[in-house]
Amino acid sequence: MNKNIKEISYLEDSSLILDNNKLITKDERKEAILSKNQKYLLLCLMKKINEKNEIISCIWDKGNCKKNSYNQLIYQTRELLTRSGFPPNIIITIPRYGVYLNQEMLTTKPKIDERFLNVSNLHTLF
Repeated sequence: MNKNIKEISYLEDSSLILDNNKLITKDERKEAILSKNQKYLLLCLMKKINEKNEIISCIWDKGNCKKNSYNQLIYQTRELLTRSGFPPNIIITIPRYGVYLNQEMLTTKPKIDERFLNVSNLHTLF
């Protein structure tokens, strides 16, 4: 288990930056200010720590956590992120296992000009 999660103040992955208690998308269009435990939760998820008991162990010293505290943290973090403009299903629950970050919801896909999809239109574009 990763006990040194509380020592991390900056972490960057493919689509998110966690800088102290601020979560920012790399395109800087969304930002959320996190509580201490929300920060630890997102650090766990960004480091691919997804199993419930491992998350509890990382956030609460010696696993001193009631099941309700864990569930409440997940709920409140989802609510905060949704209010801040993040997709509502950014945190996905895996029943009887834990949670993970839905990275696909964060990556923006480039728009393709539909005119290029029809090869016969190419001569009119150039």
